[in-house]
Amino acid sequence: MTWLPLRMVLVLITIAMAAVISGCAAGAAMSDASTADSKLAELAQQQQAELTSYAALLRVKMRHEGRIDDFRAEVFTDADSLLSVYVRGSLGKSAFKALLRGDSLLIYFPSERKYFSGWRHDIETGELQNTRYIVDYLFALLQGYVALPDSNLWSNHVVERNDRMQLVTDDRAHRCGLHVDLSVDRQKFPYQQLKSLELRATSGKLQINVQVQSSHYNRQIPAEKYGIDFPPATIQISKDDLVEMLTGVVP
Repeated sequence: MTWLPLRMVLVLITIAMAAVISGCAAGAAMSDASTADSKLAELAQQQQAELTSYAALLRVKMRHEGRIDDFRAEVFTDADSLLSVYVRGSLGKSAFKALLRGDSLLIYFPSERKYFSGWRHDIETGELQNTRYIVDYLFALLQGYVALPDSNLWSNHVVERNDRMQLVTDDRAHRCGLHVDLSVDRQKFPYQQLKSLELRATSGKLQINVQVQSSHYNRQIPAEKYGIDFPPATIQISKDDLVEMLTGVVP
């Protein structure tokens, strides 16, 4: 596994959608209105009212121009919208850790002993401009919420399959493939659980599959999961340095 592909994935699932967006083209929107859409929206509203914490272990596989990267990530979130993401490197070492509270962002790279402290939207430059609605929806998924995206920005199609619902949605501006596969239990919280997520560029050059290997709702999460400790010699980097480290592109 090389650093560049791994960090491109992390940008896509935790910070930005640059690689997907660059491979998308305009296209027609799918139908928005259906009974299943209404059911999903209602369940999402119930879930959001009752969700106080979420923890999940994710397996992420990326296919990018013929090469495959495969790794695991841990996600923790609480009712105060604090999101913590750990990415496991070789031999179980942390390759990447990010903390997000509101728009305040802290990212630590242990191997390089570098960190970034600033705002989430600091890195929305170049191709990342005007993509906040995509990033916001991906963040919601990482925080355990499975909701129907804004139909003014997304073309949504929901299919009911026995005890499951499948949401297929594309952003209207760029026609990117974003597929969500989730389980629904209409009688018992959490009502719906994200099982898998697929991000696919219509160019065919990039495909990311995220499998939720385990997830827990409304359990107490240890405080240390939301902390980052790094040695005094750690170097603080600028937002331009961060973008270059994450994407390999000089802003």
